[in-house]
This record gives sequence, C-alpha cells and structure tokens, in this order.
Amino acid sequence: MIAVIIAGIGISSAHSATEANKAWWRNLSQGARNQAIVDRAAQDIGKYVGLNCKKWVQQVVPAASRGVVNIPLTLPEADGWYWDYSPYVVGMSGGIRAVQPGWIIQMNWLLSKGWTPHTAIVVGKTSTGVYLVESNWCDPPCYKVGLRWVSFTDFDAKAFRYTVYYITGG
Repeated sequence: MIAVIIAGIGISSAHSATEANKAWWRNLSQGARNQAIVDRAAQDIGKYVGLNCKKWVQQVVPAASRGVVNIPLTLPEADGWYWDYSPYVVGMSGGIRAVQPGWIIQMNWLLSKGWTPHTAIVVGKTSTGVYLVESNWCDPPCYKVGLRWVSFTDFDAKAFRYTVYYITGG
C-alpha cells in the first residue's frame, strides 16, 4: 500500500520560486500538490537528514513546490502547535480523522518524559489510523526520517493540542 501512496510525479529540490514555478504550483490540482509533498517526503525515508521534525518539513515543502511554499513560523512560540499566517497554508477543522495524504500535522505529543512538540507529514490513511513520515522520531534524537503507523485511538490519547494543515496553490 505504501508503494502506491508514494508513487507519483518526480520532484527535485533544486528549484527557486520563479514565476514559472509559481504558475506550475498554482495550476496543479490539490491532489497533485498533496502527492508532490508525499513523494518528496518519501525520498527521505530511512535517511539521516540532520534536521528535527519541523526543520525537515520546512525543507520538504519548498522542495516539493519548487521553492514556491515556505512553512511559516510556529506559534505561540518555537515549540507551539500552530503556524503563523501564510497564503499557502490552510488549517483544517475536523480533527485527525479528516486528514489526507500530503497534509501536515503540527502537535504536542505525550511521551513518557512529558510533552514534546512534533511535526509530521501524512502519507496514508485507513479507517483506523494514519501513516506518518517524520524526522527525528527517536530517543535520543537521531535526525533520521522514518515511516510510522499511528492509530486514531493512540493519536487521541497522546496528541495534546494539534493543528492539521494542507498546502494550497496560494
């Protein structure tokens, strides 16, 4: 199933926000934009990227959008659970069960040692949970990208304050 999820258009990270790239991103369907983010995130699975979760997402989204979209700052402070305004970022209501592949979750997650801020990209969804691609989901910090399954039950029990986003054409 994951092979189907991550198959799609090829995305390179060596792009800048030219007018042509802005037009390209804007003219993609929302499904194609979501898939571009999934495809780019999947390229890093199993790799050491040297970045925490948020910094990694801040690298993936611009690469997927050919430099068009930058992820905004986190509020209410650097360890917050929601993002500042961006014309390319839309916060969604409906909770975790409404997510789609390519959407991004910014959250506070309960670990045995307490709450930790975390950011992940949804790459798959079933009736009982989601597949996340994320950097640095390890203890101690390893700065490696991995694929993780999270049931909705586990998410409901461990995610304290979270926001779900999708990236638009602006």
